[in-house]
Amino acid sequence: MPYLRVRYRHEVKCKQPECGKLVVPEGRLSDVIHGDGELVKVEPGGDQDMRSAFVLACPAGHEIDLYAPRDLQLIRSASGSDADAQQIRLRSGLH
Repeated sequence: MPYLRVRYRHEVKCKQPECGKLVVPEGRLSDVIHGDGELVKVEPGGDQDMRSAFVLACPAGHEIDLYAPRDLQLIRSASGSDADAQQIRLRSGLH
């Protein structure tokens, strides 16, 4: 079963005024995890509603809310855990 991965449509900076750190550059890929740390699996070729909400952690510990398809492109990947950016947590979606 394929794993869910996201590609960032723009660079992501922390939205906290005192922080503002670059968290992920545009175009990078992240593996998607559930709250328990398990990789998210998707049905192969399924017609799932791919509108989803995600949470990305800033290195300073702040949380950044991101949304697909606005901020992220969702990708089905044959393998898990070889993306080039940190993992991102699925908050809601994929019905």
